Amino acid sequence: MAFSASFSRSFSLLVIFSFLSLRFSSALRPGGRSAIPNVKSNTEVQDLGKFCVEKYNQVHDSRLVFSEVVQGERQVVSGMKYYLLIEAKDGDVLKKFDAVVVVQAWRHSKQMLSFSPSTD
Repeated sequence: MAFSASFSRSFSLLVIFSFLSLRFSSALRPGGRSAIPNVKSNTEVQDLGKFCVEKYNQVHDSRLVFSEVVQGERQVVSGMKYYLLIEAKDGDVLKKFDAVVVVQAWRHSKQMLSFSPSTD
C-alpha cells in the first residue's frame, strides 16, 4: 500500500509540473511572445516607439507627437519583433496606437510593420 501512495503522489506532482511547463513555455521558446519588463524606463523600447511615430508621420504627412511606450511585448523571429502600445498626441488629444516593429541588429535595420489606432 505504501508503494501505491508514493506512486500516486509522484504521479500527481508529475501532472502538475507538466501542466505548469506547458502553461509558461510560450514565453521561453523561440517564437513565443513575452512581456517587456519596465517598458517605461527601457530606453531602447522608448526609442523604438519614437521611431514608429516618426515613420508614421513621414508616410502619412501627420503631426503626431510621441509621448511614451506604455506597454510592450517582444518575440524572437529573424531578429526581434516588438509589439508596442504607444501614446502620442494628436493636437491636444493624447491617443494610443498599436505598432509592430522588427529589429535586426546585425543588419543595423529596423522596420515598422504596422501602426494603427489602438482599441485598448
